[in-house]
Amino acid sequence: VFTLNNLVFGILEGRCPNAPVAKLQLLLAELSENPNYTVSLADIVFFQALLQAATGDFADAARLATSSVRERPDVRVSLYQVNWLIRSGQLELARNTLQQLVNDFGPEIAASTEHSARLQFLSSRLQALMD
Repeated sequence: VFTLNNLVFGILEGRCPNAPVAKLQLLLAELSENPNYTVSLADIVFFQALLQAATGDFADAARLATSSVRERPDVRVSLYQVNWLIRSGQLELARNTLQQLVNDFGPEIAASTEHSARLQFLSSRLQALMD
């Protein structure tokens, strides 16, 4: 999982421009169905979501992020999820997910400058779009 993390973020950050993304997506799909990887399923599905978002498929990225959060709640994944819901035009679901995020991770968000700033950005963006 550590290696997959480095590869996915290397692709997203432009450090691996020649990486075989289609093959990586196939590998992640295979791993997500392999019972030997259930302990890492939340991470694998999150990597799938990141790659979908990179292609502009924010609705599928949000769906995959929802699956990842169901497997293992994670504030970082939830913040991505809200962003992708907003970007895919699912504003009501984004608002509900944002509220659930605050309920579930309030103290963790308050303790992190990065998470607090991201939450504030997403809240403001969602509010502007809903007005």
